[in-house]
Amino acid sequence: MPRTPLKSVDGVERRFFIGGSDARIIMGGDETALVRLWQEKRGEVGPEDLSGKLVVQLGAATEELNRSWYERTGRSHGWPPPWSA
Repeated sequence: MPRTPLKSVDGVERRFFIGGSDARIIMGGDETALVRLWQEKRGEVGPEDLSGKLVVQLGAATEELNRSWYERTGRSHGWPPPWSA
């Protein structure tokens, strides 16, 4: 079966690392989503089209707000962790 290239982030294909959304799926209880993620990471299926999902659109629309909010409040709560520096 031919491998499906996934969207890249900073020139690295998504299937070569675990992102925040991937971690949520891995730690969650949705076995179907977990199997799909596994297939995506192996290049067996392409990434799911999330353009019609409200939560994805809200995240995209508020990305700058989320980033600035984290800059103002996240660091005062011990984030990022010391090992990420």
